[in-house]
Amino acid sequence: MKVKSILASLGACAIAMSAMALSASAEVLSKTGNGSEGGKYAVPLDGIDVTKIDKIVAEVSVDSDYVKGTIGFNEGGSWVNHGGTADGGTAFENAGKWELANAKVDEGSSIEVQIWWINPVSEGVDGTAKIESVKLYDKDGKELSAGAGDDNKTDDNKTDNTTATTAATTKANTTKAGATKTGDAGVGIAISGLALAGIAAVASRKKH
Repeated sequence: MKVKSILASLGACAIAMSAMALSASAEVLSKTGNGSEGGKYAVPLDGIDVTKIDKIVAEVSVDSDYVKGTIGFNEGGSWVNHGGTADGGTAFENAGKWELANAKVDEGSSIEVQIWWINPVSEGVDGTAKIESVKLYDKDGKELSAGAGDDNKTDDNKTDNTTATTAATTKANTTKAGATKTGDAGVGIAISGLALAGIAAVASRKKH
C-alpha cells in the first residue's frame, strides 16, 4: 500500500508541475485592483531594431466589464502614450486587441504596455486584468521577436538572413538531436521527467 501511495503522489506532482509551467506562459502580466503597484509591462526588445517597428499589438483580458490602459514609448525625443479611444486620446479602453499602427519608436527607446484602471467585479471584489501577449511587426507584417539577433537588424554584409538562420538551426539540431526545449513548456516537461524518474527509482528500490 505504501508503494502505491508514493507512486500516486509522485505522479500527481509530475502532472501538477507540468500544468504550472504551461500556464505560466499563458500571460505576461496580471494586475488586480487599482493600487499603484504593478500594471506596467516592459516589452522585451533584446536584438530588435525598434526603428523597424510599424505595429504593436497587445492582447488584454479582464474579468470585470472594463479595463483602460496605454502603449507608451519614446517618439520624437519624448515619452508618448498612445491609445485607441474614439476621441484619439492616449488610452485604450476595454479588453481585446490593443493595436497601434504606424508606430514610430525612437532608437534606444523602451516600450511599455500599461494597465491604468480596472473596474471591480462587484462591490468589494477587485477586478483582474491580464496582458496576455504583446507582438511587434515591421511594415511588411513580419513579426519581430526578442532575442532573434541579426534577423531583426540591418546588415549590408549579410544578403540572406533567412538562409543563414535556417542553416544555423539545422546544424544545431543535428548536433543536439533530441534536445528540443520550448520556453516554459520545455521546463514543465523536464520537471515531469525528473518526477517520473523518481517514481521509477522508488519502484526499483521496493523490488529489492
